Amino acid sequence: LAGNLVAGVGDVDLGFTSGVPLRQSGSTVTMQVRTNTGTGTLVNFQLAIDIDDEVLLASSCEVSLSWAVCTINDPTDQVIIVGDNSQATESGSDLLLATVTFDVLSTATTVINGTIVELVTESSGVETRVDQNTPLVAGASSLFTTATRRSLMATSRSRSRRASRGGRRLETCSGCAEGIVGDVDGDCSFTSFDVRVLSQYIVGDSPVVCADQLDPTLNGVVEAQDAQALLFAVAGKYRFVTNYSFTSSPSTGTTEDLEVRVGLTTHLNAVDDGTQTTVYFEIDVAGGSYTPVYSLGTANGTTTEGFWFVRAVYVGSEFVASVHPSGGWPSGQVRVAVIVETSDAFGVTDVQRKFPYLGSSAQEYVDNGFTFVPLLEQTIRGPPLPPPTPPPLPPPSPPPSPSPLPPPSPPPPLPRAPPSPPP
Repeated sequence: LAGNLVAGVGDVDLGFTSGVPLRQSGSTVTMQVRTNTGTGTLVNFQLAIDIDDEVLLASSCEVSLSWAVCTINDPTDQVIIVGDNSQATESGSDLLLATVTFDVLSTATTVINGTIVELVTESSGVETRVDQNTPLVAGASSLFTTATRRSLMATSRSRSRRASRGGRRLETCSGCAEGIVGDVDGDCSFTSFDVRVLSQYIVGDSPVVCADQLDPTLNGVVEAQDAQALLFAVAGKYRFVTNYSFTSSPSTGTTEDLEVRVGLTTHLNAVDDGTQTTVYFEIDVAGGSYTPVYSLGTANGTTTEGFWFVRAVYVGSEFVASVHPSGGWPSGQVRVAVIVETSDAFGVTDVQRKFPYLGSSAQEYVDNGFTFVPLLEQTIRGPPLPPPTPPPLPPPSPPPSPSPLPPPSPPPPLPRAPPSPPP
């Protein structure tokens, strides 16, 4: 006898539609993820499926909707499936969302369950949204597993556990003023519904938004690429670039270091700790070809444009690189693009985990349609000025003029002749 519930409207089911919902075949377990949209069309969803990673470890996840994204092993005890498409046409009482395959690591009885973080359907222009963070009903299932020799070989892999579930609201919420990354609608949580609000804003259907969260790609234009970036961020694949700056300003002709810093924030609104994230700086120095000398960072060659490509180091809470040309700085501008790449708990990455701010001429990104566009620009200062010449000494003061002599005294009067005697 096998219990296998049919998902009600707005619920999600896990496993096969008949018989035992979850079953092992060889050293793996395959699990379908399905939902019941009722009479509506599925336009937005976010699911978090929880497993015991001492028993099972996801090896693949194939989405059945072209507009959905699936994340496995980040963390290792959870599978995240998200999607958003206002133009979607998919509906049904048994709509397949994804198929997940697990490796069996140990012999045990284990439980698989999860949470509907978001699920939105639309019918005749009317939107129905399931309460945020609703537990699965039909999908909660138990499974007895038997470890094989092959599956036991996988147990040595390191694991990362989830710190918290996305979509959790603050106890008190001041709306957009809280500054929650990705929180477009100002409800103090970042979920796939924020992607929907941004998508609606882009086409003019959603006027109430948090302006600071509309441009995660940082190119100054709110467009469809921003909604796509937000979707990948909800899935835990993208990071938010929350601060970036030059922290030094070298002068022409010197070998002073140019220092670049970038800070990232995760989809859980936490500072990125650098364990699953790599940052590169692509640096154009005055459009010329110069030999870099790195004080911080690891040289990674040059790009198709001949620009420096350096892997930043994690210092404190930021990604940093310091560099100067071996022959001194030329006159002109320094332009820097920032490339952010993430990986799962086992260091596995893919194209959905890589994004250049604002563009890159590295071959991998050129192959995906990008060109070099800088996020940071700075003009190299002119050469240091010589020390100022001291002002000339004042001329010596002239000697003091002698005091004028008093005018000479008039000569004394001549004596008068005595009078003549009378005759």
